[in-house]
Amino acid sequence: MGHPRPHVYIDGLELDGTAGSSRPVLAGLSIDFGVNNDGDMQTTESASFEVLVKAEAGSLDLQPGKIVAIYHDPTTGAETDFTYFVGRIARMEAHPDEEVAGALRISIEATDLTADLEALQLEDVNSAEATGADRMGHMQYWLDDDWTLAAYPVPYPNRIHAALHYQTKPFLEMFDQYLRAQLMVRRNASYYRPGEGVTRTLVAMPDAARDVAADKLVKAADSTWSATPGAPTNAGSFIVQLSASKILDDAGWAMEPDDVITEVTMNAIRPGKWNADDFEWEDSETVAKISRTYVNTTALRKTYGVKSVSLDTDLPRDYGTAQLAPLMEHWLTRDGAQWRTKTIKIKDSDALPLPTLSYLLAPTSRFSVMLVITGVTGARPDNAQPDIRGLIIGGNAEWNGKKWDITLTLARQPIIPADADYWTPARLKASPTFAAGKCNTVGPALTFAHFKRIGP
Repeated sequence: MGHPRPHVYIDGLELDGTAGSSRPVLAGLSIDFGVNNDGDMQTTESASFEVLVKAEAGSLDLQPGKIVAIYHDPTTGAETDFTYFVGRIARMEAHPDEEVAGALRISIEATDLTADLEALQLEDVNSAEATGADRMGHMQYWLDDDWTLAAYPVPYPNRIHAALHYQTKPFLEMFDQYLRAQLMVRRNASYYRPGEGVTRTLVAMPDAARDVAADKLVKAADSTWSATPGAPTNAGSFIVQLSASKILDDAGWAMEPDDVITEVTMNAIRPGKWNADDFEWEDSETVAKISRTYVNTTALRKTYGVKSVSLDTDLPRDYGTAQLAPLMEHWLTRDGAQWRTKTIKIKDSDALPLPTLSYLLAPTSRFSVMLVITGVTGARPDNAQPDIRGLIIGGNAEWNGKKWDITLTLARQPIIPADADYWTPARLKASPTFAAGKCNTVGPALTFAHFKRIGP
């Protein structure tokens, strides 16, 4: 099984992509997406590719800023289209091709439409204190008219956010301060359809990297037992399961500074004030709120030292423990230092179903997919875990002419939920669902390590 080649459009014109065509031919393609570290907000993603222009094709009208779209065109009515990338030309180089006489090879680098938002500057921002739900509405007002802001339910809709006064302020910087105060992240979920053009969508959603539901114990019709991985607890996220046989053997484990955080600084807002001499508002400023004032981190710091992270929020400077503690605990290492697999490479990606490929690569599912890799070798440092798990936060995809070579970056290990380890032998014996099962029907798919994560 293989995947069809991606379709590349430049300003609505499709590159033909076939060697025998006189039209411009796609000669190489690479996409970098997401972030490299937990806690980072999405920055500009990029795509690079080459175009072979034969002499009989004439010249291409290429200019920086023109729209580039990389698109999956469904071949049957049962398939769904999806976008791999949509953005603008940022840089180009051209030189004569070494193999095709008279042909020109053009190298193109493109940036996704997050770059447009990074350049968006707001003027004269004056916003009174607002609830979380109201402030989200304000963000839609401040966003460019070409964009739509979609949001999953705000985690703390009644939380009060600080009054804001800025003469000039980058939109994303102000939006991210709001999202940090709500434990939310964002994704540029823009997509492209031929004939329709680009739909620009910015999505705000709760951070799904750490908090997941407990695994579920299930019994199949043949009386075999297995564990279904617990999905992220926030709306809109889901699980993709792959067998370890689908990833390259060079996957490894690491502990990085991001994996052990023992101190958190939440930078809250001191409102701007009226300057009577200049007859204008002075900008709002930030003031640090240290986690040890709100959460007892003594044991963490004694065990692991001081490893800190600093986050800007739009919370008022006078916010108290009840409001700040949950935010700080979200970032603190609540479950001890853990090994994690940060980077994996998928082999035989052409064997992945197209829906799975779209979940891994399409911008519309960015930061929503929890990857679970089963059947991992028992000789590994995190052997207390039944498998490899992590939210996909970034990666790289390269089209080699026949299939995608995919590398994925995973977030920290999700925290084992408090309601896990529920299925004791006594509960199994008492359960009408599992009482008829026999131990020899479990098989290799279910181990004792799974029971640390299995809840009601």
